[in-house]
Amino acid sequence: MNTTATLQTPSLKPEQSATNKQSRIMSIDILRGFIMLTMLFVNDVAATPKLWWWSKHFYPYNESGMTYVDVVFPAFLFIVGMSVPFALSKQLQTKPLYKVLLHIFTRTASLLLLGFFTVNGADYEKMGWYNGAWQILVYTSCIALYIQFPSPQSNQSSNRKLDFRKYTNIIIKSLAVISLSIAWYFFQNKNGEAMRPHWWGILGLIGWVYLLTSLTYIIFRNNLFALAFAMGIFIAMYLSHRPIQPATWKLPDDPAFHTLPHLNFIYRIKYIPMSITMLTAISLAGTLLASAIKFGSPNSNGSFTNTNAAKLKFALIFAAALAFAGYLLHYPHGVLKNGATPAWGLYCSAITTIIWIIFFIIFDMLKHKKLGTALAYTGQNALLAYLLHPLLIWIQIAINTATSLNENIPEASRFWITPMAFGQQQISIWGNTITFPQPYTGITRSALTAIIILSFTAYIARKKCLLKL
Repeated sequence: MNTTATLQTPSLKPEQSATNKQSRIMSIDILRGFIMLTMLFVNDVAATPKLWWWSKHFYPYNESGMTYVDVVFPAFLFIVGMSVPFALSKQLQTKPLYKVLLHIFTRTASLLLLGFFTVNGADYEKMGWYNGAWQILVYTSCIALYIQFPSPQSNQSSNRKLDFRKYTNIIIKSLAVISLSIAWYFFQNKNGEAMRPHWWGILGLIGWVYLLTSLTYIIFRNNLFALAFAMGIFIAMYLSHRPIQPATWKLPDDPAFHTLPHLNFIYRIKYIPMSITMLTAISLAGTLLASAIKFGSPNSNGSFTNTNAAKLKFALIFAAALAFAGYLLHYPHGVLKNGATPAWGLYCSAITTIIWIIFFIIFDMLKHKKLGTALAYTGQNALLAYLLHPLLIWIQIAINTATSLNENIPEASRFWITPMAFGQQQISIWGNTITFPQPYTGITRSALTAIIILSFTAYIARKKCLLKL
């Protein structure tokens, strides 16, 4: 929008401006879809032979440095933070606080549940199950538990359709709960142990970050300075806990490191990963940017302006500030993804802001919206895209177990019929060896896999079939 709103208050509240009733900012959905497309690609291509070092996570993991792959997860956390002001500001206006909090805790619990099931690795031999069957059951059930189908259009038979949809939905979700219960009951890992929380996986980390980001937003709302202060507090909490060795940027090997006294109360809570404070700071950076986008950026006189030019100017300054802060904190902690260091998080936040700026110019300012339609729809269905990828992988593994990976099958009888073959250096088909020019065939396969998943999730999102927590 090109409407200007000038306010004299130090913080902007949702009820204070008519600019709250803005149309959806397409570049945010497109950014989410782009990040998900990239995440699908890098997850799929990681095992490709002869892959270039800059297309994998930076290695060695305990030394300073990063590649574009290391930007993907923090970029997704950043977009999680960007979604918070748009999702919660309206709820805070129209619903009592306890209902908003219930919504936040329910979504957090759902993400932790998904993380709990997807991070535990089942050993099919210990369980006596077919290879891939447990994982297929879990991912299918997770999708079924949260899938939402479109409501029927209003007509004379709409009541019957609503009743049918209601009972079908109950049956699907009941079967999903039963299936997850079966998966939990029969689970055994390679040591014969039952399911238990570890680091919660990607979805679980997103759950913890979403919880802390949302609660922080409820406290400070759209006060940009308070949100920036909260970012600083979370970074300080990280720094209060992480002793370093300045000469190497490596964490100490001394076991006493784990018993050092510290001020970070979050680390004292069992099962919350120690990196969560810095990851929350990344998410809050997205929240701060989104608050300025939605409600206006501050002027030198204390007023707020909500034009496209003002949004662009604020985002550019914000990206520069994040990068400068990352530079200041680069030494002595370094840039470590596995250590979730402040420099890594701030650099990634700056990069994500720059990508959003590019998308904002193209899709919101220049109005080339058709170019990003598929990414925008995928952005609205990102969780489904994320769960579909491992489901497809495990389906292929189950097929390959019967055709190409089973050692009980004679070499001359083995054959590949799944796309996973193109990620191998060599494959054997009925006794004949085929060598692929890697990493090119693996990259092509991973790119096509990501595009197919994106196209499918975009298509069903257009049909109002979404995965929602």
